Amino acid sequence: MVVNLMNAKENINVPLDCPAAKKPQQILATTPRQKRPKGKHRKPAGGGGSRGRSRSARESCQGELANQEVGALHFSGSSHSHQRYDTLPEAFSRTPHISMGLRVNSSDGLVFYVSGSLERSSSSSVMTLSVSNGHLLLLINGGKRKTSVRSHRKYNDGQWHTVFVKREGEKASLIVDGIDAQSKRVSGGEKNPLSRPLYIGGVPSALTSSLLSMPGPGGFVGCVKDLELNEESQASPSTSLGVVPCFQTTLQPGAYFSSQGGRMSIESLMLGRDLEVQLEVRPVSDSGLLLHAGTRAGQQLSLYLNQGAVTVTVNSGNGEFSTSFTPEESLCDGRWHSITIVKKSNVLQLHVDAASEHSVGPKQGRPSGAKEAVYLGGAPDGVDVPGLPDALPSFHGCVRRAVLNQRPAVLSKPLSVHGAVGTQGCPAM
Repeated sequence: MVVNLMNAKENINVPLDCPAAKKPQQILATTPRQKRPKGKHRKPAGGGGSRGRSRSARESCQGELANQEVGALHFSGSSHSHQRYDTLPEAFSRTPHISMGLRVNSSDGLVFYVSGSLERSSSSSVMTLSVSNGHLLLLINGGKRKTSVRSHRKYNDGQWHTVFVKREGEKASLIVDGIDAQSKRVSGGEKNPLSRPLYIGGVPSALTSSLLSMPGPGGFVGCVKDLELNEESQASPSTSLGVVPCFQTTLQPGAYFSSQGGRMSIESLMLGRDLEVQLEVRPVSDSGLLLHAGTRAGQQLSLYLNQGAVTVTVNSGNGEFSTSFTPEESLCDGRWHSITIVKKSNVLQLHVDAASEHSVGPKQGRPSGAKEAVYLGGAPDGVDVPGLPDALPSFHGCVRRAVLNQRPAVLSKPLSVHGAVGTQGCPAM
């Protein structure tokens, strides 16, 4: 039955018009929660379980975190975190001008590096900007002697500052916030031109020993925005490694895997033997490849999320088997969750917080002693990972703890990094 409230016979202090400024909210009936069976092993729903949970999971997950600094990028302070620019303005070679917004969170580290030649010689020019004991330090090697220009005050205060560096003729200048301005005469000047590439945030480890004779070759921890070279805004870098969006809030311990995709290698495992992997994660997306080990067919371990369901698949040489669990509540709820994989012979256990599931696979033959590299956030390019859902993305979220067979991995110092992975902290949610 439909009742027209406008024709009510009696009305006591009830307005009959809705405010135009506010849009009506969608009203959804709450689905009754079904009781789960008690006991150590809680079974996931049947074939429709994942489907029924995926909607609530997607509603509670976000595509990207909201507290990002617009246009700013975070560098983690290592050779695994830097950007390389191969296209530079023509005027940059002899009269380089570099300006940027800079937010520093470390007392030391390289901000940018550019030289006159990839094959360093005593006559080639080098220009770097570093953080040294909190001060900004511009170093220029004009070929004959080195010149340093140091800021009066320290700038590792976690605040944004505008930094402008220029070399014109035989004069080099460092200007911070338009107030702290220092200049010095440099030898060589335009006789020693600079050339590509320009590195921001650090340099690759392969170049550290051969290119950097100046102090502080490690990258700085902090953020860069509004990079301009000779008053030209820069397009995307030629390469970007270990660089993630910059956030307004203080970072929390852990490693951050951004929506742009990336992975890190941490340790190795013998998949043919009993193993245990413990993770503490805080997903932002409810789908993604969280962990992968093994690059050979028949020797692989994968842990992934797919629309809220958590699945582990293993093949240690005797055939693939897997187990899956779908939590009642979404894992991307802003809280930390523990995921543990235990393989004992042919029994595979998956623990998600306080719940667990297990499966029994093929009988195991003689264990292999070969070690397989372990990756967090995705699998190496060119590695075929069997059993994954179609178009499964890389993991998006944070990992603050990874323990392989009782050995904690140091996430801030991974063996390698590929793509957009921040190793110095996770954004708050």
